[in-house]
Amino acid sequence: MASQFDPAELGEASAEEMVDLTDPAKEAPDAKKRPQRRGAAHTDDALLAARAQAIKESAEELARDEVMEAVNRALEGFHGSLADFEKLSGLDKSHVSRIANGKMNAGPVTLARIALALGKSLHISIE
Repeated sequence: MASQFDPAELGEASAEEMVDLTDPAKEAPDAKKRPQRRGAAHTDDALLAARAQAIKESAEELARDEVMEAVNRALEGFHGSLADFEKLSGLDKSHVSRIANGKMNAGPVTLARIALALGKSLHISIE
């Protein structure tokens, strides 16, 4: 059986001791000041922003490296010139060269065009 709250157990309180708990501006006279959560939240936000920036930079480098390696492996089996590849893929040869050299990143559509021009398929995974 659940116990019930009995206000009589609290005893009598003087008017000075009573505090309106529904008004956040009022507090008990002997209440200790607690640190505001704003500071902690601000610190958490700053840490989160710093971590997000680090992830962004790492992700850009990881993606560029992974794409560069995959494109170079795929191009190893191609026995034509970059001009031939340009015609097959519809991608500018300088664009493909920058991707293969890690100077530029490529999105999934560009990678699919490279794969299809080489007669290969594209598999993207997150492990």
